[in-house]
Amino acid sequence: MIMDRSGILLMCTGLWAAVFLPATSCTASDKGAIDQIFRSWATSQGGIGAETLVTGYSMEDSMEIKGAVNVATNVHILGTRSGHFRFEIKTPSVGTLVYGFDGNIAWTARETVGYGLWPGFRSDPMVWECSLFAAYVMVPTNTLHYAMDRESVEGVDCYVAGVAVPGSVDEKCLFERSTMRLRRVVRPPPLTSLGSPTLTIDFGDYREVDKLWVPFLLKVSDGHSVYTHRRSGVVINPSIDRGTFVLSTAQVAEANEVSQILDRMVGKMGKPDAISHIHTRVTTMDVQSPTTGLHSSQTISQKAPNLVVVETHTPGMGLQRTGFDGVRGWSSSEIEGNRPLKPAEVSQLQYATNVDFFGLVGMSCPYRHLVGDRIVNGSETTAVILAGAMGPSATFYFEKETGRLIRIAMPNADNSGTTIDFSDFRVVDDVEVPFSIDHETPVMKTVSKVLSVRNNVNLDDAIFRQVDDE
Repeated sequence: MIMDRSGILLMCTGLWAAVFLPATSCTASDKGAIDQIFRSWATSQGGIGAETLVTGYSMEDSMEIKGAVNVATNVHILGTRSGHFRFEIKTPSVGTLVYGFDGNIAWTARETVGYGLWPGFRSDPMVWECSLFAAYVMVPTNTLHYAMDRESVEGVDCYVAGVAVPGSVDEKCLFERSTMRLRRVVRPPPLTSLGSPTLTIDFGDYREVDKLWVPFLLKVSDGHSVYTHRRSGVVINPSIDRGTFVLSTAQVAEANEVSQILDRMVGKMGKPDAISHIHTRVTTMDVQSPTTGLHSSQTISQKAPNLVVVETHTPGMGLQRTGFDGVRGWSSSEIEGNRPLKPAEVSQLQYATNVDFFGLVGMSCPYRHLVGDRIVNGSETTAVILAGAMGPSATFYFEKETGRLIRIAMPNADNSGTTIDFSDFRVVDDVEVPFSIDHETPVMKTVSKVLSVRNNVNLDDAIFRQVDDE
C-alpha cells in the first residue's frame, strides 16, 4: 500500500520559508502577479495567523490508485501541527493497515497480524499526501522564480511560474488566475537521476475550513500510476488522544528484537555487498516428488534487474518454460501451450527466484509478531510471523545457533499448511545458498537438490522472451 515515489519532496522542509525569502524579479508579462503570489502565498490561503491556530486535524479520505495495480480504499487521517500522524487504511481483503509517528518513532501495524518499525517514513509520499498542509509545502522554498507562458489546468486559466531547484531541472507551479490558489506542480526528476519520472501534482476543490483554504482534491501522477485523494471531511482541532500515535514500550522492544533477528539472518547469508556483485545467476536443480513419483530437471536463469526464466523438463510431460522478459510474464508448455502470466504470478515468480530472496524477507514484510521458541527438524529456532501489506501471513523459523532461516510455514485456505524447509547451506561467491529445499503441502511433497550455481555468466536477453511458435 505504501507508494514508492520516495525522495520527491525532501526539498520541502521549510513550510513557510517561501513567504519570507525575497522574491527575485521575473521577465515575462505576468511578472508582477507571480511575484505577488510568492510574497503572499501563505496569507492568501489563510495561513500565517490561521495556520498557527491549528494544533491538530482529522480528515476522511477516499484514495484511488490506477495503473500497474488498481486500488480503492478509505483512509482516516489524524495529524498534529508538530508532525505526529496516524493513518488508518481500510482494505476489504486484509482489514485495517495503520501507519503512525509519535514524534520519535514511526511504525506500521496490520490488523490481527503484527506491527513493525517504519524507518523510511520521512521520504514516503504517503506522509505528505495525507497532510492537511500538502498544498502549502508544495510551494517551493527556493524562490528563484520567473514567469512562463500561461497554461490551463482542466480549463482553468493559470499563471505559470518556473522555479529553479538546485541539482534539478526547473519545476513549474501553476496558480489559478482568479483566486491565486495553487492548481498544479510539475516536478522533473533530478539531473543526477536515471529513469525517474516527472511528477505532476494537482490540487482542486478548495474549501474554507476554519479560515484555512484546504484542497479537498489531490491527484498525483508519476508517469506510471495516478493516485487520487478525495477528502470527504476535514475537522480542525478535534479532540485527539496523543496515545493514538504511540506504540507501547513492549511493542517497540518486540519490533527491535525481530529486526535484529532479520539483520542477523541477512548477515549470515554472505559478506557485505556480495549480493550486489551478482548480475546473473544460473542454477540447475534435480526435483523429485515422492508423492507422485515424478522426477524433473530444472534450470533457473536470472539477470539483473528482474529478468528470469525457469525451464523444467519432466520425462513424459516435456518441457515447461516460465519467465519474465522485463515487460510481460509468460508460460510455455508442450501440454498446455502458451499463456500470459497474471500480475500475481509474475510477482511470485520474481520473489521466489530472486538472488537476494533471503534479504528481501525483511524488506517485503513490515508486519511482524514474535511467536517464541520452537523445534524444527531437531534445531532450536525462534518463530516470527511476517506479512506484507497484502496477502496472507506466514511463520518464519530462524535457527538460534546460526541465525539462518530454515523453515517457512504458510496457512492454506482450508486451515491446512504448506512448509518450505531450507538446508545444506553452502557458500558460492561469498553468498550462502541452500542446496536442499523441501516443499510440502497437504497433498504433495517435493524435494529439490541444487546441482550447481554459477554467477555472472553471460546471458543473452533473448532467452527470457517467449517463443511465439512454441
